[in-house]
Amino acid sequence: MNFASSGSSAAEPTPEAIDDALQAGELLRAGVLANQAWQHCLAEKHLTTQSASRLRQSLARTRAALSAPKRGAEYVSEAQRLSTAKQPEGARAAWARAQIAYRRETKQAPVLAREVTPSTPGQDLCAPSLVAPAVPGTRLEAWELASKPQQRLWKLFRADGSVQFSGRARAVWPITTESWLVVGEQVKLWREKHPPLALGRPSCESRFRRLGDWLIGSVQDGTAWVINLSNPERTFTRATEAGGDVTAARVGPYIAVEQDVDAGVRTQFIFPEDMTDPDSQVWTPPDSLAGPELSFSYLKKWGGVLLRRSVYSDAAAPVRGWLIEAIQLDSEKRLASLVMPVSVVTLPAATLDPRFGLVVAGEGRDVRVAAFGGNSARKLPAEEMVGQITHIATPDGLVCTNQVYIRYYSCAMHVTADLTGAGRQRAANRFCLNSAAGPWSGVVTPEPGLVHIGSGGANVSEVCGERMAADGSMAAFLEVKPKRGAEGPYAGAVVVVIDTKTGRRLRRLRVPGKMFDPQPFIDVSFSPDGAFVGVLFNRLAQVYRLSDGARVGQDLPADGWRAFAWLSSSAFSGGNTGDPVAELQGDAFRFPSTAPGSRAERCVFGELVTPAEVCTAQEHTAQEHAVPEQSAEKSQP
Repeated sequence: MNFASSGSSAAEPTPEAIDDALQAGELLRAGVLANQAWQHCLAEKHLTTQSASRLRQSLARTRAALSAPKRGAEYVSEAQRLSTAKQPEGARAAWARAQIAYRRETKQAPVLAREVTPSTPGQDLCAPSLVAPAVPGTRLEAWELASKPQQRLWKLFRADGSVQFSGRARAVWPITTESWLVVGEQVKLWREKHPPLALGRPSCESRFRRLGDWLIGSVQDGTAWVINLSNPERTFTRATEAGGDVTAARVGPYIAVEQDVDAGVRTQFIFPEDMTDPDSQVWTPPDSLAGPELSFSYLKKWGGVLLRRSVYSDAAAPVRGWLIEAIQLDSEKRLASLVMPVSVVTLPAATLDPRFGLVVAGEGRDVRVAAFGGNSARKLPAEEMVGQITHIATPDGLVCTNQVYIRYYSCAMHVTADLTGAGRQRAANRFCLNSAAGPWSGVVTPEPGLVHIGSGGANVSEVCGERMAADGSMAAFLEVKPKRGAEGPYAGAVVVVIDTKTGRRLRRLRVPGKMFDPQPFIDVSFSPDGAFVGVLFNRLAQVYRLSDGARVGQDLPADGWRAFAWLSSSAFSGGNTGDPVAELQGDAFRFPSTAPGSRAERCVFGELVTPAEVCTAQEHTAQEHAVPEQSAEKSQP
């Protein structure tokens, strides 16, 4: 075949094309061209002396370029050096050799590519959970190893598209644009400007939270880590009780770290958020405050106040009730106290209200309040409380409680009593909702011909028909037509979004379909950034954009889902491990396609991905990826 004159196929590569690819550093493309050229020659079965010599020289150069005898990591270092020296051709060639070397070292472990969000690994029930604000300017991609489905290859990209971190792990979360949690056999905090910090082995109870400059959490051995992301020298640890979740929260100017153990929730230590010296500024409870339950609040008039629950007894009876006390942090002075009777059903729950004092809710209709500085308590007229009270709050002088009874739950708190004596707990359509920004209460009247749908009825299994946005600025309510008999469907559903400050209706979102399930799973949920609201209804997941009310997730099948669980502001799933993850793709939320050839395949050649982009283009198939390595063996004229 005479390359100079043959015009039988425009796709036939020439020695000149091979040499051009080699000169540009595109070694893998050169290998493909060389292999194609040799295959053409074998098919033609004739070469002129001149063209054979020319092709032989190009193939020899290609073999030498593709040999890559060193380890992949060495080529990565070479590529980085050449990139810094502004030698793009040499850098491209080094990246190609890195890919070939990694393939040789790992026997071509192909992976499936799927872009995921930072929170997606939370589907792994035994990976630590993380509560943190969104990290702007970062993007994660993950590749699931076909040979090791429990392992993922990760890349974290900066806003400019450059790779900030890559490696193999079970889960990765950006904490800031320069730090991230990496979960494998160990939980490690990786930081661009400091060495990695090993935090211990992960467990199902591991939990981390970022509060300002602080990252706080615990791992398997029960040690609580308090890490200052800006000033690592302020980082410290404290031993906690075994077998309980460690949580952290801002409380006024302080950060309080609590642990939920069998005996109850107990404050483990407290420190000012602007702390500079852990040795002198971290407060731990003294022996005088021993007891099963101890929580921390901050009131403007009284400063830090500890809320303690302990067993009350005297000589007449070993256990007479529960003693609930409010104790000033600095002086350890008791500001108020109550004694609640013992119940086999309900443990009393307590909170501090800055206007009214110590407020405690117990069994049935037992709600009591004791003013700070007084020696007596009073009972309040209250609505019946059913089951265990898990949370109590007093927005605008109302006593609101969360109650757990058998399997029923609700995102709304129950309006239980009114500290002002006005009896507002009996107002129709009054709601109490809670968010990270605090509790809210207000009256929300349904639209004409519609009713609110919520939990608590005999025909409702697990429903969240109302919920607040994370910042407390909005609340969403699901309203439906009244059911006609027990067997009738839930129909005519709409989601009404209101402004919690003004009560003004912001959006009316129509939810299609009818739901015939007598015990349905229904949920309404805001995305973490408040840009979307998701609805689980009629075994379908719908997403609406709040800026214009447009539906951006249409009829996504959600059979068997128990909740609408946002994993980030661009991904969500159900309430079960293994439920598919819907992601924002373009202008709509979609499930990743499972049709043959629809999921992009990439070859990543390494048990550990380097900081280099060592994948070829997504359009290439696995067979095409394998050609360059073969060309060094087959290209023998």
